[in-house]
Amino acid sequence: MSGRVPSLFDNNEKISLFPTLARTTTANGNSHDRIGEHGKAMALIDSAVGTGTTPTLDVSFEDSDDDTTFAAVAAALVGPVVQITDGGASFQAVELDLDGMRRFIRAVATIAGTTPSFTFSVSLVAAPRERAGGAAQVA
Repeated sequence: MSGRVPSLFDNNEKISLFPTLARTTTANGNSHDRIGEHGKAMALIDSAVGTGTTPTLDVSFEDSDDDTTFAAVAAALVGPVVQITDGGASFQAVELDLDGMRRFIRAVATIAGTTPSFTFSVSLVAAPRERAGGAAQVA
């Protein structure tokens, strides 16, 4: 026995939807082509303390068939919208049901308040893609 603690990232892909950066305005994250991914995935939202007057950061998810026209993911397929305020740093995980989603997925960060700023990232952790025959495919 190696004594190593299993990691969420063992045998899973970690995809960056929002790289770590300071942001002051609402933005759409990188889209991800999730073809071949299925089942459950976890969205990991990691934020430093927000600054400004009553700053808020709401993270939600959208999907698309064509990587152009996106719409909010149905509430049944994703946990509640994550809201982060100026109360402190935050690390949150949201479970996503990929089976009901369309091919492309992205995170949306809605930032509000007076001169708000948040340094944060959003990553998606999903089972490896499969190709015909069931073998794992490297993205």
